[in-house]
Amino acid sequence: MNLLNSSKFLPLLNKATVYTQVLSAYVSAILTSLNRHYERSEVFSEAVDHRINAEIIAIAMS
Repeated sequence: MNLLNSSKFLPLLNKATVYTQVLSAYVSAILTSLNRHYERSEVFSEAVDHRINAEIIAIAMS
């Protein structure tokens, strides 16, 4: 007897599929949030680097 074709195992399989999809959505949302945070901090870091470089050049030229 195939367990997947048995009517009493189908509801469990359906629940497991739904839980897997929900978990996947949560993980995807967390990773997207972390990626956006990293991109913002990376842009901020580059802006600070440019500002520091500009100040160093201004001091060197004075």
